[in-house]
Amino acid sequence: MKSYEQDRAAVRAEAEEAAHYLRHRERMTHMERVWEMCGTAANGYHCPTAVAEMLVKEAVSAFLDCRTELILDGVAA
Repeated sequence: MKSYEQDRAAVRAEAEEAAHYLRHRERMTHMERVWEMCGTAANGYHCPTAVAEMLVKEAVSAFLDCRTELILDGVAA
């Protein structure tokens, strides 16, 4: 059975991976795939619109948290 926690973890992992790319274009290209992933995963739930919104929020949160950490650590600019 499909688990929201599994989808959430997968979306967060992909968003964090995107945050590690050096170039803005590469980060955004990867995030486009994350958005698609959110929509695809959400389609398996009773209320796909609400789940897609929750997954997108998770992706944004993961991306920003990871990117901020990289900048503060001096790994990224």
